[in-house]
Amino acid sequence: MLICGCYVNPVTNRPQVILTSQGTEKTLGDEEAAKVEATMGLVEDPALQTYVASIGDRLVRRAPADGYDFRFHVVNMKEPNAFALPGGHIYVSRGILMLANSEDEIAGVLGHEIAHVLGRDAGSRISLGAPLTLATGIGALATGIVSPALGNLIGGVGSVTQGLLLSSYDRQQERNADGYGLKLAAASGWRPQGLPDILHSLERFESLQGESSRQMSFFASHPSTPERVRDTVREAAATETTDAPPTAAGRREFLARLDGLVIGDDPSAGIFDGQLFIQPELEIALRFPTGWKTENSMDEVIAVDPEGRALAVLTHAGEGDDPAPVARAYADERGIDSRQFKPITVNDLRGVRSGVIAGRSGGRAMSLESTWIAHRGNIYQVVCATTPDRVEQFRAAFAETPHSFRATDRKDIARVRVQRLRIHRAAAGETVAALLKRAGSSWDADTAAAANAIETGTPLAAGTLVKAPIEEPY
Repeated sequence: MLICGCYVNPVTNRPQVILTSQGTEKTLGDEEAAKVEATMGLVEDPALQTYVASIGDRLVRRAPADGYDFRFHVVNMKEPNAFALPGGHIYVSRGILMLANSEDEIAGVLGHEIAHVLGRDAGSRISLGAPLTLATGIGALATGIVSPALGNLIGGVGSVTQGLLLSSYDRQQERNADGYGLKLAAASGWRPQGLPDILHSLERFESLQGESSRQMSFFASHPSTPERVRDTVREAAATETTDAPPTAAGRREFLARLDGLVIGDDPSAGIFDGQLFIQPELEIALRFPTGWKTENSMDEVIAVDPEGRALAVLTHAGEGDDPAPVARAYADERGIDSRQFKPITVNDLRGVRSGVIAGRSGGRAMSLESTWIAHRGNIYQVVCATTPDRVEQFRAAFAETPHSFRATDRKDIARVRVQRLRIHRAAAGETVAALLKRAGSSWDADTAAAANAIETGTPLAAGTLVKAPIEEPY
């Protein structure tokens, strides 16, 4: 049953009707938080996680947070983003940390997301969408709390091949969260100018990125308007700051907290070297067909024929050293006669192959073949699928792909490189472009300038600290 309630929104100080209780929101938020961790992953840097959480906890002490269990996380996402789940789980991406130049900016972002939680913006959207939710069974979290491209990851569908379009916050909700967030930061001892500063850096950075990157960014779910930075600059100037020392004293100490942050794709989740997928942590490699489009997520690796006629998917299917029980369980669950499955050897690894299995997807008849392979205590599954009339056309690809599965070797691992954020000192009069060339960074001057909140062609003072990624062995 829906719980109808009217309460005074602490962000707007106005009465607001919400059809979900705080308890319900917390339950939903906890469920989705588990999915975020499973599908997107958190940055494995305890010191950085603790640092971000310490900023968030200090903000919460100044907020009317009764009934909420705020938790702060750094999510393993390369795009600059931040989002909040109902009940108090708040996430900043390593991509947005890459753009931050002061602790004030992180406090502003976290304060903004705290405002969304306290304003129960997700709850109000659930309320507005309740008739649709009840009539269709659409999940209550599909209510516009994160950017559209994140929907397929934390909306519960569990696959990058499916999408869940989530709407963005409306302009008034953003305005409310901006104002409350910077005031909360100021009341906690940080400069309120931190929020407009990072919004400006985000705008500069976004203008340099392609549309696909923008779809995963902060501005996809937190719409940027021409007046937004101006409004926050004006409001910050009129806001007094409580005198309290920051956790990191000055920009030098703040940047030291970010030193070593992974920039771009994280090799720990696997990389593509052409059509060869390499997972250095699991020590496995698999080659997908030439020309097929590839995509990697936390729980599966996908390759699709350029014309969308066939696909191959690599997933983790279970644990153990014998793939046969896992294959039989798969067959039993789907009512398939597993007696047709055959034991095989794949590059000296134990495997089981299903042969062609009839199935359906989206109302269409499909034919698929599945191969299970054991490697170092884990069972992996390679599924290849197409329509029944194209089985012969893709027979070679469906045979070669699973049989390319193997343990990694030294050459594979040598191919794995990682971009890490490093802090560089400028020489007197050095430009950003010259510093990047000297450091061997992959960034161009405009990107580095946006990330460091400086101008591209301005000569730098001696000792100016500039953050830029450097490619290193993984």
